[in-house]
Amino acid sequence: MNNKGFIATSLIYSFFLVFVAVISTIIATYAHNRILINNINDGIVDDLNTSIANKYISLENILKNSDFETNDAWSIEGNASFTTNESEDFKISYRGFESLKINTGNSAIKQTVNLEGKYYYARYYLFRNGTITGYSNLALWDANTNKIVADFNLNYKNSDINSNWVMYSNIANFSGSVSGHTYYLNLKNDDIGSPKDWGFSRLHVDSMMLVDVTSLIEEGYSKEKIKTYLDTLDYFEGKKSIEKP
Repeated sequence: MNNKGFIATSLIYSFFLVFVAVISTIIATYAHNRILINNINDGIVDDLNTSIANKYISLENILKNSDFETNDAWSIEGNASFTTNESEDFKISYRGFESLKINTGNSAIKQTVNLEGKYYYARYYLFRNGTITGYSNLALWDANTNKIVADFNLNYKNSDINSNWVMYSNIANFSGSVSGHTYYLNLKNDDIGSPKDWGFSRLHVDSMMLVDVTSLIEEGYSKEKIKTYLDTLDYFEGKKSIEKP
């Protein structure tokens, strides 16, 4: 090989080595920057998730058909019925089109529920065509022992709701065992009194809610604060993400 050929080959080889070095540097820099960006993104996502978790919570109304728009999920005792079978003249509801009607005392509605927490918020709306001279109560019962495991103490004895929808709510401690038992929510009514202007006694129930609030209690929120806050929320079915109190 002459001198010119050797020089040309050396230059080509040198350029190739420089090219390889530049490409290697670019690739290494790209990989480093990609890792750095991914770490930054992961940190941002983690911070956002933490911020959302600190600000919001997912709650669930575990009752089915709790606005009584259909005829399922509930068992009825005594003289109570869904208004889905009523004529339009007698349909009354807090929301939607239907409610559950209790014509006389000694009536009850029940629904089997799955319980996992220790504290529950319960709420429902009542409409009465006159003074309630009797009483009613909402409680969670253990079907295995036939004992109350959570009493919401929502009696409305001797109250007059003056033909308006009135909300009743409370938080109760659950004292039963989470597994191995069947539980049901029971709204029992006795002696609802005399009618105000319809000629016969009617008591309507609508928009019931049963929500596990154990996680909020465990975070340090008081029952009073949770109840006051949840009372301001609109009725919802299933799960709902809400801002914490």
